[in-house]
Amino acid sequence: MHPASPPPDRSGLNALLRNRPFLALWTGQLLAQVADKVFYVLLIILLEAGSYRPWPAWEDSPNSMRSAVMVAFTLPAILFGSAAGIFVDRFSKKQMLVGCNVFRALLIIALPFLSKSFIVLLVITFLVSIVTQFFAPAEQAAIPLTVSREGLMSANALFASSTMGGIIV
Repeated sequence: MHPASPPPDRSGLNALLRNRPFLALWTGQLLAQVADKVFYVLLIILLEAGSYRPWPAWEDSPNSMRSAVMVAFTLPAILFGSAAGIFVDRFSKKQMLVGCNVFRALLIIALPFLSKSFIVLLVITFLVSIVTQFFAPAEQAAIPLTVSREGLMSANALFASSTMGGIIV
């Protein structure tokens, strides 16, 4: 009599990395994290280099410009965060993820070709942040669509780890 072989592990890291739909989603998340951080660094460089003309009242106050950029990043989360989740639930997660990433990329690519006015930088920053409010819930809602119930905890942990890693970097 042969011993029964153990059931295949459907919840560990190895199972996740063999799951092509999950791997595609996770890779997309990693690339989006890198792109977000590059955009943040680009904004800091542009502000520090004085590449964008400030409003006349802020010419001697780079801190005001930095604060305005932080508000442009944060305000969409307050205004659209809750509604974005409801909106995302009504559409294909894959289309939402791809559409959001394409739109964010187009906004960032357009930046060098637009006016060097600080207001343009604020508007682009605000729009990128709005789109991110729709990307994040679509990404979270897509995880259970790609992983078995047993693998959900590992998948969420992997996503959370890479998100925190992106913040630290």
